[in-house]
Amino acid sequence: MSINLVSLFVLFCSGIAAATFVDFVRHVLLQLPSKFVHKMAVIIEIILWAILGCASFYLLLVVKYGDWRAVDALVQVFGILAYNFWLRGIIHFIGRILTKLFISPILWIVHIFVVI
Repeated sequence: MSINLVSLFVLFCSGIAAATFVDFVRHVLLQLPSKFVHKMAVIIEIILWAILGCASFYLLLVVKYGDWRAVDALVQVFGILAYNFWLRGIIHFIGRILTKLFISPILWIVHIFVVI
């Protein structure tokens, strides 16, 4: 396989990972009871996108030795769009399963120790 194809695949996956991480942070911020956090959610998300942009350029530096083309940005945008249109429901379903399997029992055990 061509190194360019592999690097485009890596950038596509990084777009999916970035969109997944932003969606996770949005979900966590909406679950917090503080109204201040809800008001600051837009600023927090902008800062998060800036950090992910810097991480994306670092990934380009590692994968493509600093070589940047417009196709690279488009592939990452396609990864974000792929997450939003096709993978979001699947990843939310997997997240709910993992929550029920791991987080809920841990919270139940903590609740038992708090009650005792």
